[in-house]
Amino acid sequence: KRKMNSKKAITLLVLATLIMSMLPLVPVKAIAPGTLSDFNVVYDQTITVDGTGVTAGATVEVYWDAVQPWDGEGGKLNSSKAKASGSWECEIDIPEGLIGDHYIWARDISTGDTIVFPMVTMDPSLDFDPSSGLPNDDVDVTGYGFGEELEITDFEWYNTITVAWEPITLSPSSPDTDELGTWTGSWDVPS
Repeated sequence: KRKMNSKKAITLLVLATLIMSMLPLVPVKAIAPGTLSDFNVVYDQTITVDGTGVTAGATVEVYWDAVQPWDGEGGKLNSSKAKASGSWECEIDIPEGLIGDHYIWARDISTGDTIVFPMVTMDPSLDFDPSSGLPNDDVDVTGYGFGEELEITDFEWYNTITVAWEPITLSPSSPDTDELGTWTGSWDVPS
């Protein structure tokens, strides 16, 4: 058996250390939060989401409330490719959701790194179809961003002729919101 000389062992250790110190260091970057174009949102609003620190050319997926495939209440909304600098940007359409706070997440698919942006707040909104009409025309109204399984009992419009708020009778008279805070009804345009 051959024994290694202690001088040779020390020399090899010093040489290995020198070689390792000469190798370039590869920076490790983690996905970093960027900005949201708005923090108070309503259903169907389009906002811009961006960030930095992503692997160049990697896909970044953006999620609403949960990092998962879309399930009707939360999940993936859109994706984007990172630039060579590691920056990325995409637009998302705000989905139906309950009034209050929600989260937007971003995930670098190449590394699995995930970040959460500051909370966004869902505000109630109304959609009219058609958006204008003559007296007695039937108008469908849909409310978004209300509470879960509530009864809508008070609906008013501002009459510019009488310069006052006046009650409106909906059909059904008290629509209920669903698990996402959405409700539908119809009314006749008043004279």
